[in-house]
Amino acid sequence: MYENIRSELARAVTETKSPGAVLYLGDSSTTYLHEAYGLRMRSTPLKSVRKDTLYDLASLTKVIATTTAVMMLRDEGLLRLEQPITDYVPIPAYEGISLFHLLTHTAGLTPDNPFYATVSSMDELLLRYSEKGIIGPSGVEQQYNDVGYMLLGRMVEIIARDSLDSFCAKNIFEPLGMARTAFNPPTAWATNCAATETSSWRGRVMLGEVHDENAYAVGGVAGHAGLFSTAEDIARFCRGLLDGKLLRESTLDEMATIGMVPYFPWQGLGWEIDPWSSKKKGFVPSRAALGHTGWTGTSMWIDCDRGFFVILLDNTCHPTRKTMDNEKFRRIVHMAVAQEFYPYAATTHTGIDRVVRENFEGVSNKRSNSRRKKTVKPKRIGLLTNHAAVDQMGRGITDVFGLTDHAKLDVLFSPEHGLSAQVERGLRVGSEEAEVPVVSLYRGGDDELHDRLDTIDLFVVDLQDVGSRY
Repeated sequence: MYENIRSELARAVTETKSPGAVLYLGDSSTTYLHEAYGLRMRSTPLKSVRKDTLYDLASLTKVIATTTAVMMLRDEGLLRLEQPITDYVPIPAYEGISLFHLLTHTAGLTPDNPFYATVSSMDELLLRYSEKGIIGPSGVEQQYNDVGYMLLGRMVEIIARDSLDSFCAKNIFEPLGMARTAFNPPTAWATNCAATETSSWRGRVMLGEVHDENAYAVGGVAGHAGLFSTAEDIARFCRGLLDGKLLRESTLDEMATIGMVPYFPWQGLGWEIDPWSSKKKGFVPSRAALGHTGWTGTSMWIDCDRGFFVILLDNTCHPTRKTMDNEKFRRIVHMAVAQEFYPYAATTHTGIDRVVRENFEGVSNKRSNSRRKKTVKPKRIGLLTNHAAVDQMGRGITDVFGLTDHAKLDVLFSPEHGLSAQVERGLRVGSEEAEVPVVSLYRGGDDELHDRLDTIDLFVVDLQDVGSRY
């Protein structure tokens, strides 16, 4: 059974030149497939991967450990998500950044800085980031980063009066029987760990030691990375989450709610939600799916409606990041899983959804990490549309363009039946002067149209055709 999935797992390993992988498919009561293929380490002799091989989970730490711990403390009434992080970690530079901002990657923090070579503690690392790691105001833009989860992990320690690894072991891992999950795994476990990158900084292949440089520098325990586990233990976590053994059912619903971050509706509390099948993180075609990935090659997706989950652990970064291709690996495997378990399902996203999901980079003058650079003049947009152009949240396209400062609606062009689609076929439609002028393509005469086209940088078309839209 599931031979196509097995063969596609093997193809993914071969075509991406990955050492190997472990795949686990299950739900609350059933294991459908638990498959290991390939190697855990390229060495002499070669070391085969096993179903119980431990992987460096990288950023899966953020959701399995840190997000779960934060929501546990919230459910116990020990914190509120709207509180500023400085209530717990009193570093003045982080004033005004709430726990919600940190959980949703909307705190205005830099994605990365190479401070690991000069620090030895988390408090020291957070101070360094407070000096150079804040690149914009909070609550304005979603930008994935590690620093927020370093802060959250430190906060958990302060509230719980316990180390992060100890708190998670006692409150998450041990109650669920996750006996092969830990920060800083024992030396004896290293013989069955999947190797990660050959680190020039540390002068060796990382085996049983956390790859993430910042986590390593502060002792291997951090809110953003450092956790090791097996596919079977992560399955125990998924079942515990779905069965209400870790958090309240209402809390799980809250974490999976689409639209909590208006300018990036697919960012939940810690988790990414409503995955997009064409992107690099893998997917389960369900609006109720939440998931996350790890840089080393790990990923997990949970369908909260069906109770189905997909755990894919691989070490594509071994022996070097130069050959890793997480995007292709995940796409091959998740497509095979979707064909088997979701043959008639799709999570459709329209063009405007894609524009928002990609932070307007295709239709604006936005640059990667643009807040680090000088202000760029917004790209002037001419938009041909009508009232039916809405995004997944039901917002009109003109409101959606209002979410960014990097593109400016300069003029709207209305089609045959007008912007509101109320004009009878064949009748001329007059232009309208408003905050954003509306120019009809059916009013007769080309002078105004040509004049308007001369003033814009990009012409965008979003018209409903045959079919339906949300």
